[in-house]
Amino acid sequence: MAVERVLSFSGLVLMAILAPLVISSGRYVIQDPDYQREEKAIYYGDPINIFANKVHPEENRCEQYPYFDLPFCPPAEAIDDGKKSLGEVLAGDCFTPTGYELYFGEEIERNLLCEKTLKKDEVEKFREAVKRNFQYQMRYDKHLFRGMVGRVALEEGPKYYLATHIRFHFKYSHLQVDDIYVLSDYNSDVDITEAAEIKVNFTYSAYWDEVPYNARRFMNDTPFEDRMRLEEEHQIWNSRLTYWANVAVVWVGLLLAVTLPYLMSYFRRYSHGEEENMNTRLTTPRHIHGDNCKCPPYTSLLGAILGNGNQLLITVWIFFILAYNGFLYPCNLQSLSSQILRTYCFTSVVAGIKATAFHAGFSPIGWKECIFQAGTVYFIPALSTALFANSLVISNYGISQVPEFGIISENLAVWGPVTGILLIISSILSRCSKLESESTCATRKLSRENRQQPWYVKTPAQMLLGGLVPFIVIFPKMDNIYASLWHLKICGAFRTLLTSFIAIVVMTVILAVAFSSYQLSQHDYHWWWRSVLRGGSPAIFMFFYGLYFFSRVDFEVPLLLRVLGYHACMSYAFFLMLGTIGYYASSFVFHCTYHLRKHD
Repeated sequence: MAVERVLSFSGLVLMAILAPLVISSGRYVIQDPDYQREEKAIYYGDPINIFANKVHPEENRCEQYPYFDLPFCPPAEAIDDGKKSLGEVLAGDCFTPTGYELYFGEEIERNLLCEKTLKKDEVEKFREAVKRNFQYQMRYDKHLFRGMVGRVALEEGPKYYLATHIRFHFKYSHLQVDDIYVLSDYNSDVDITEAAEIKVNFTYSAYWDEVPYNARRFMNDTPFEDRMRLEEEHQIWNSRLTYWANVAVVWVGLLLAVTLPYLMSYFRRYSHGEEENMNTRLTTPRHIHGDNCKCPPYTSLLGAILGNGNQLLITVWIFFILAYNGFLYPCNLQSLSSQILRTYCFTSVVAGIKATAFHAGFSPIGWKECIFQAGTVYFIPALSTALFANSLVISNYGISQVPEFGIISENLAVWGPVTGILLIISSILSRCSKLESESTCATRKLSRENRQQPWYVKTPAQMLLGGLVPFIVIFPKMDNIYASLWHLKICGAFRTLLTSFIAIVVMTVILAVAFSSYQLSQHDYHWWWRSVLRGGSPAIFMFFYGLYFFSRVDFEVPLLLRVLGYHACMSYAFFLMLGTIGYYASSFVFHCTYHLRKHD
C-alpha cells in the first residue's frame, strides 16, 4: 500500500511538472513568428499595419528605448494584434501602431505622415540619437526591419541630419509579404546641428516587388539536401545534449563534493541523540501533552535559511527601488555586478541577526556553527556555480567573453572580507536575543492522540500544491518574466517583474495560512520545515520552466553558459525568499491561534 502511494504521488509530481511545459509548447507551436506561425494570405488593397518597436545605438543593441521616446509623429489608435508570441516578447514587447497608411500592392510616391514643429529640447534628443547612430525597429506581421534615425556628415564639420522621409520596399509572392526593408532619402534630410526650434514634415513612400515563389525555399535546397540538413541539425542537437549532460554532472559533483561531507556530519550529530526517541515514536501510540513537544530539528540550519531569505528579500526590494528611480543598468554587466555584490555585502547584517537570534531562541550552544551556515548556505553554492559557468566560458572562448569577470573578482577581494566581518559582528550582537523563539505547542490538561495524517497533507503533497498553485498564477507571464530578467524585454519590464513578484508572494502567504491552519487544527505542530519547503517550492517549477525558456531562445553559447549558471543562482535565491515568506506566514497563524490551543 505504501509503495502504491509513493508511485501515485511520483506520477502526480511528474504530471504537474510536465503539464505546463506541454501546454506552453503547444501554444508556441502555433504562435512562434520565426518559423512556426502560419502565414496569412492577404489581397490587393488590404491594409499593411506597421508597428513601431524600439530604438537603440547601432553598436550596442542592449541599450534600448521605446520608439516613441524620440519625438516622432504620434502613434495611431491601438490595434488588436492578437497574443504576443515568444519571438515578439523577445523583440522588446514595445509594439505600438504607427500612422503609416499602406496597402498591399499599392505604390506610394510621397505621402505626408505628419507635420511637426520640433522644440529645442526635442531637436537635442534627435541630435543625440543621430550622433550615437541610433537605429529604429518596426514590424509588420512576422517581419522585423530596421532603419537609421539620421546620419552624420563628418566632412562638413560634423553636421547632423534627421531622416524625415522613409521608403518602404516590400517583396511579395503568392499574396504574401516575404521581406521588408527601408531606406532613407538623403535629399529630404533636415539639418539639426543647431539646437533650435524647427518645422519638419515626416513623409513616406512604398514600393512593391514580386519575387518567384520558388525563391522562398531555404537556400534552394533539393529534397535530399533538406534531409541531409535535418540530419546534421539532429546530430548537433545530440552533441549539445551530451555536452550539457557532462557539464551538469561535473557541476553537481563539485557541489556535492564540497557540501555533502559537512551536511552528513551535521545531520549525523543531530540524529544520534534522536534515534532512540524516533524508534519509540514509531512503535508506540503518539500523544501530545505539554512539554513532550520538541523544538524544530536543525535549528541552526533553519535559522541560516531564514536569515538568508530575509537578506535576499531586502536586496530584491532595494533593486526594485533602484530600478524605479533609474539607477539600475541591466545592460552594463560590470556596474550591475558591483551593485549586486555591494548590496549583498551590507545586507549580510540582516542574515547574521536573524539567523543567530532564531537559533538562540531554542539552544544556547551551536551559535558559531549557525554563523558559519548563515554565511555559506547561499553564498557558497551561488559563488561556485557562477565561477564554474564563467570558467567554462573563459576556457573555451577567452576572458574577453566575460567582461564582468574582472570587476567581480575585484569586488570579491574587497567586499568579501567586509561581508564576513559584518556577518560575525551582527551575529555576536544578536546572540542573546530570543525574539525568534517559538512555543512548540500548547499545554493540555488531557492527552490527545495525534492521528496519522493522510498523504495529501504531508510535506511532499504540500510542496506540490504550494508550488504549483502560485506557479499557475504567474504562468501566463513566465516568458515576459524571463525576458525582463535578462533584459530581452524593455517596455513594461519593471511593471512585469513587480506585479509578478507581488502576486507570487500573496499566493504563498495565502497557501501558508490555509495549510498551517488546517495542520494546527489537527494538532500537528511540526510546521517549521514544512512551511519553508512548501513556501519555496514555486522556485522549483520556475527553475524547470527557465530551462524550457532558454531552450527556445537563440543565445550565443558563451552567453548561454553564463545564463544557465546565473539562472540556477536566481532560482535558489527565490527558493530561500519564498520559503522565508511561507515560514513567517505560518508563524503568524501559530501565534494567532496559540491562546486557543493553550486552553483547549
